[in-house]
Amino acid sequence: MTDITQGVCMQKMIKNFIEMAEILSPSKKEKELSNYLIKKLKIFSEKIIVDRASNLIIKIPGDKRLNPFLLSAHMDTVQTSKRPSIKIYKKGIFTSNKTILGADCKAGISIIIELVEKLFKENIKHPPLELVFTAGEEIGLYGSSRLDKSLVDSEYGVVLDNEKKINQVVTEAVGVDNFEILIKGKASHSGVEPEKGISAIKILSSIINQIKTGRLSDYTTLNIGFIEGGKGINIVPPQAKAKGEIRSFKREEINLIEDNIEKIIIKSIKKEKKINGLPSYEFKINKRFAGFSIDKNSYIIKTIEKAYKKNNIKAAFTKSFGGTDANNFYKMGIITPNIATGMKNVHTPDEYLDISEFNKSFDIIVDIIRLLSEDKSEDKN
Repeated sequence: MTDITQGVCMQKMIKNFIEMAEILSPSKKEKELSNYLIKKLKIFSEKIIVDRASNLIIKIPGDKRLNPFLLSAHMDTVQTSKRPSIKIYKKGIFTSNKTILGADCKAGISIIIELVEKLFKENIKHPPLELVFTAGEEIGLYGSSRLDKSLVDSEYGVVLDNEKKINQVVTEAVGVDNFEILIKGKASHSGVEPEKGISAIKILSSIINQIKTGRLSDYTTLNIGFIEGGKGINIVPPQAKAKGEIRSFKREEINLIEDNIEKIIIKSIKKEKKINGLPSYEFKINKRFAGFSIDKNSYIIKTIEKAYKKNNIKAAFTKSFGGTDANNFYKMGIITPNIATGMKNVHTPDEYLDISEFNKSFDIIVDIIRLLSEDKSEDKN
């Protein structure tokens, strides 16, 4: 191992990170990592809960005069069956065997563990902390969407799941709707009696050609990522299906696009000949998660700005076209900006953890907690 000179806290964070990186925890298989966290943190906790969605909630006691504060990172990774072969260099922590590292989101978890240990070891005043380690974040924010709000009391917190530069804090993120278009045509033999058939694939192709995809505006993207249909090359296809998603910072834009897609479908269906009520269609919408936008003048943002300034960093508040557990916390009424942790190139074999940014992120989180404890009188609206 290359000599690490960033101090005792940094060495312990790296040690914890490597231990967790070597625990495979793809979505829906987080139990081993959950048990690791319970073992690490139970000495500091007053209550530990594993809920029906496998989320792990650990309550850390603090100054009861202060409002509780939430810290969150997800336990799962994208799918993998191979443990990383970890290499440490001065710049960062890498994997050398063409698999993910797991810095998303075990870097954030490592920071939280070391924070709690530091608070107690150095007897640092702090608010009651609610640690929420979610399950299934990588499969549509599964765990946070099923979290029972009654299990947490915090109104503010931070999520540690941000791969941007260390100065960039996500305070606004898109909402996402999935959609499915199903066209029902009529089967017939394509050689003997094609006139008696209605090609669902042909109709669906016409519909897709009329739907604009890609970046529609500064606020909105649309993608169609799945198409299937047909039963054989000698059968006029009786069904065809397409699935896609719309991402936008503006709920009204999503609604308008969905209305326009259905109008395109109806218009395309009406152009076709009718046989026994066919063709017909189904248009299904699944609202995956809502977007959020945090007021730049809010209490938590002002606190974060001060913490970054203490570390000689000017915080830049930014948007994200990706969704995280922060989206669902916001919907629950918990305001949680998303802090960068030093993870880079996530979800790829090129993933790595920038050691310098990892260290800075820890220092920033420590200062956020210190500031929350110092200033009880500030307006928190």
